[in-house]
Amino acid sequence: MNGKKSLRIYLSFLLTAVLFFTVLCLAYYRNTDGEVLEASLFNYGKEDIKENETVSANETELKLVPLGTVFGIKLFTDGVIVTGTEKIESGNAYGSFSPAYDAGIRKGDYIVEAEGEVIDSNSELSKIIRTNEDESILLKVRRGSEIFETEVMLLKNKGVKMAGMWIRDSAAGIGTLTYYNPETKEFGGLGHGIIDMDIKEVMDIKGGVPENIVLTSIDKGVKGVPGKLNGFFSGEAPIGELTLNCETGIYGTLSEEISGEAVPVADKNEVEINKAQIIATIDASGPQYFDVFIEEIIDKERDTKNFVVKITDEYLIEKTGGIIQGLSGSPIIQNGKLIGAVTHVFLEDPKRGYGIFIENMLEAAV
Repeated sequence: MNGKKSLRIYLSFLLTAVLFFTVLCLAYYRNTDGEVLEASLFNYGKEDIKENETVSANETELKLVPLGTVFGIKLFTDGVIVTGTEKIESGNAYGSFSPAYDAGIRKGDYIVEAEGEVIDSNSELSKIIRTNEDESILLKVRRGSEIFETEVMLLKNKGVKMAGMWIRDSAAGIGTLTYYNPETKEFGGLGHGIIDMDIKEVMDIKGGVPENIVLTSIDKGVKGVPGKLNGFFSGEAPIGELTLNCETGIYGTLSEEISGEAVPVADKNEVEINKAQIIATIDASGPQYFDVFIEEIIDKERDTKNFVVKITDEYLIEKTGGIIQGLSGSPIIQNGKLIGAVTHVFLEDPKRGYGIFIENMLEAAV
């Protein structure tokens, strides 16, 4: 009896061992290319785990409110930007020259200090130059990431001291808000940076504000001439704060919560050559959906001008001629997701223009 019991125990142990090594062997197998693939021995509830992970991912998936709201933009530069230099008649042996240029200052530089005082506006710098008792002034200048000091001779012209340079401390215009994050109150807009009209570079800003705009009229776009939205600042209090102006857009926070349905954010690889819609404001009725078509995916790696969008909505074409100034930042929706924003118009064909991936805008906003 004890012998049979021992035999059963032995066979049971042997069977258990065989099953264990069989499972162990199945845990490692090779594909047709000879690559070793690893599978977990402990796959109990694996399908349930996958399902739970999917639910968790959906719950934490980033969702943003697409806006398409026209707004006014006021930017204040970080220092004052030199938009150009100009020769001044010295009235002596020096003849006509630009003291600023001779001191090494160039178009696109930022004056950040004068005589040790931080400069925030044109008026501050102008006052220091006019009231300076010396024949020169010490300026601190930023050029890209470089900061240097230079001494600029001051010349009198019609009794007023001058340095021979043009400066600007702010900019204003009309654009479109692309998205709003209800969790953080952060927003992004335009889909491209605000470029100084003289130096043709993205402006370095110290800050700025978004404000409400009252639209008055539309200049339709035609071949060779971009159209534009016309309007004026409402005069109401700012609706938030601008904190960043960069190649992919402008970013900041809004002071009040914005209502609207949040939609998932698309990965750039989800964008298709297919139908889509933009959300844009062209009159007092507010944001509206208009049909477009994504014609071409140009480049998924660069920061801007990632794809070509064509306006197909007859009503929008009738009203605007296509993509016009002021619509930069209009969000693009495809397959129920926010994929990007309209950024530029093709001068030779106002119905067509560039778009930027929303993924690129969000990366810049971090």
